[in-house]
Amino acid sequence: MTALFAGLGLVVGFLAGVVFRDALDLYRASRKERPMSPTRNHTLNRWILTGVLAINAVLGGVLIVQRAQSADFTSCTSTWQTDFATVYRARSDAAADTQEALDQLLEEVRAGDQTGFQRELRQYQRLRAQQVAERKANPLPALPEQVCGEPAR
Repeated sequence: MTALFAGLGLVVGFLAGVVFRDALDLYRASRKERPMSPTRNHTLNRWILTGVLAINAVLGGVLIVQRAQSADFTSCTSTWQTDFATVYRARSDAAADTQEALDQLLEEVRAGDQTGFQRELRQYQRLRAQQVAERKANPLPALPEQVCGEPAR
């Protein structure tokens, strides 16, 4: 898409140059000004124009490559964020269950109920083991800098 816009920009620029040159010639003719001297060295102007167009083409190519690299980096970091959210949700849910069991355990300690304390302690230990297993099953993904490389600048 960017290449299409770059090409259209070159065509529009060329056509605008032709139109403005013709308009300038008409303006000069209407004012009865002397036309440009036929002895003027137009070769230098052609070289300058060719150089400017070449620089424009190179910069357009650099822009196209840079935008493609930026799009790749953005896509990679988007995938990383989705992976991280999935892992984080699983780990967070396990931590919430464990925290709730700990709260219940402390409530039984406060109440002084030995049977309830034993029951809640086993529940907490079971959920804590599940939490550890969940963390091992869902390790955090490597950072985007390690997976995606450097962003295009």
